[in-house]
Amino acid sequence: MKRWIPVLFYIAAVLLFSAQPESSATNMNSWLHRFLPNLSRSEIRDVVFLLRKATHVAAYGVAALLFFYAVIGTRWLRRFPFFWAGVFAFATAGLDEWYQSTLPHRTGTFSDVLIDGIGIVGMLAALYFVDIRRKRSVGSETFKGSEKEPSSTD
Repeated sequence: MKRWIPVLFYIAAVLLFSAQPESSATNMNSWLHRFLPNLSRSEIRDVVFLLRKATHVAAYGVAALLFFYAVIGTRWLRRFPFFWAGVFAFATAGLDEWYQSTLPHRTGTFSDVLIDGIGIVGMLAALYFVDIRRKRSVGSETFKGSEKEPSSTD
């Protein structure tokens, strides 16, 4: 259960951040315009778009990592850790976008869930390849917590 505590704090932080008016694209546009006065409005709009989408990818990559860590420590989920971590991370992305759609200063979009998916799938793919390398170098020890069984000749 203690592996789920960071997940809960992270989800709470994401939802709290979404609730702040300062997290809106409009606010970010005006903030960047003050710090980058030489950029045109359309250039600032492009920078804001890229920053916001990169933040989505990074934030949900971290969410996938935290969910994966929690899942591998949960007996009834650890058999399919990549699947469950992905399900929970995508569900969180959907929940966050739905929540944003209820706020006056934000919009929730399905396309943002898909962008979140880039971070989720990217992180889970990276963890999968690390798992494969670990299996090759350590035998059967994996993220799933299984350990190499001692042979009778040991």
